[in-house]
Formats: sequence, structure tokens, C-alpha cells
Amino acid sequence: MVVISSTHGRGILPDSHPRSLRAFHNSPSVEAILTQCDLTLVAGSRLRSNETRTWSLPLPRPLVQIDIDPAAANRNYLADEQVYGDCSALLSALAARLAPGEKVNAEWDAEIGRAVELAETALRQQSGEYAKLNDAIAAALPQDGLLVRDITVSGSVWGSRLFRAISPLCNIHSLAGAIGMGLPMAIGTAIANPQRKVVGLVGDGGFGAGPGGTGNHGAGTGQYHFADHERRRLWRDAWHSGQVFLWTPVL
Repeated sequence: MVVISSTHGRGILPDSHPRSLRAFHNSPSVEAILTQCDLTLVAGSRLRSNETRTWSLPLPRPLVQIDIDPAAANRNYLADEQVYGDCSALLSALAARLAPGEKVNAEWDAEIGRAVELAETALRQQSGEYAKLNDAIAAALPQDGLLVRDITVSGSVWGSRLFRAISPLCNIHSLAGAIGMGLPMAIGTAIANPQRKVVGLVGDGGFGAGPGGTGNHGAGTGQYHFADHERRRLWRDAWHSGQVFLWTPVL
């Protein structure tokens, strides 16, 4: 058995677990692991396009889908079997059923570990200098700290997969797909968890959608803003002949 999660589901198994493929769906080394599996058990996942190479990622067959909502049947991937019910209860019952036959397979664990290492190395190379920022935030943030990400390039490229996940809901982002939610979500997370440290990862455009919230609520969050003006440059080149109508200073 091996577990791979959506980016929002990271921490279901901690990154340190020998059977966790984390969220490296699009890595060739991880795909090679999947080809060795006998079936796919999809538990509550939407199998989103950005986590399945626009639904082209081959998943082992048969594919069994667990979901509490019957309307979710065959969502994005056709399932061979559907089971309707609470994922937590069903998976707990399945684990109890399989526990007597559970065996340690050191060779399989080592193969999974190598696949994850290759995937992480490739992502670090892709991220370049940002990998150092990832490591710096991880070193500064306590183990129970929370990372809240806006829909920004840094959040989507390395924040979603490279930053550590020790437990569920410690690496949080909006599933809406629009920029601007990261800052208010970071503020709300800090208010709801006053005993934990919170870091917000926000792009310049997303930050501009609601900076007043930081002063209004006085929440203790560390904010990392990425202001390369790339989105704005593309807009003005495409529609305004390169003219600048709004300039955001880099703080």
C-alpha cells in the first residue's frame, strides 16, 4: 500500500511516513510507483486537473471511489466501483480488516523513499533560489506552525509540495482558484489558532485585494509578499501597449 494525497490533503500521512508519496503526482518516479499498484482507492478526492496532468495521469485499475455524496460518482475519472459513506469510518474499518495480514516490506519502503527523493530533488531544481526560502520558513516556523498560501506562483510551485506537512491542515490554501484569499485566510487562521504561529504566502496582486484586514484585526501573522509585477506586466503588454496605470511599491 502507498498513499498519495491532493495538495490540500497533505499531512494525512506525515511526510516522514515510509508509505507517503506526499503530493508528487506529476513526477515520473512517483508515476513508476503507481504502475506497480494493483488498484486505486480514491477517498473523497476530486482528482483535480492540476493534480492529474489534466486528467491524463494513469491510475491503477480497478479504481474504487469512496465518497459520502452519491453525486460525486465518476467525478473526473470513471470508477469501477463506488462506495458511499463517510471516508474516515470506511477507511478505519478497512484498516482494521487488513491489520492482521499487515507485513513490513523494507524493499518496497526503500523504493518509495527513492521515488520521493527524486521528485523532491527535481522540484528543488525547478524552484531554484526559492527552495532556500522554503527551507528558511520551515526552520523558523515551529513544528505546529501553519502555512497559509494564496494562489500565487510560489505557493503553487513549491509551497504546495515542497514545504513540509506533518499533520492535516497545516499547509492551507483556497480551493477557489482565484487570487486574494490568502491574506484573509491567514488572518482568520491566526485568530482561530492564537497559540500557533501562522505564515501567509501571498503574491503582490493577492495582497492588494485586502491589506486593510491586517490593521483591522491585529492578527499575528508573518507575511511573505512576492512582488515581481509579472501578472501586471502581461496585462499591460496585452491590452494597454505597455502603459503603466498602477504601480505597487515593493515593501
